Amino acid sequence: MAWSGAAPIDRVEIRVGGGGWQPAHLVGERKRHSWQPWEQIISIPEPGILTVQARATDLAGRTQPERAEWNRLGYGNNSIHQIDVRII
Repeated sequence: MAWSGAAPIDRVEIRVGGGGWQPAHLVGERKRHSWQPWEQIISIPEPGILTVQARATDLAGRTQPERAEWNRLGYGNNSIHQIDVRII
């Protein structure tokens, strides 16, 4: 799921295992102030731990940054999301 408070989501991209960014498929209608579902089918070459990252860009041209900007209260953490997946 992707979300932006400024404008509807324009695109979502994923990066698998440190490769290049690949476009994901947006599912459903784009709406402001709404969660935007997306999906992507990927090929897994072999068992192991795989890092998957996702980043979104909204129609105002704002793309999630690599790292969140620090602030004392921790607000506005909109950096690229990353998970590690164990493939067995």
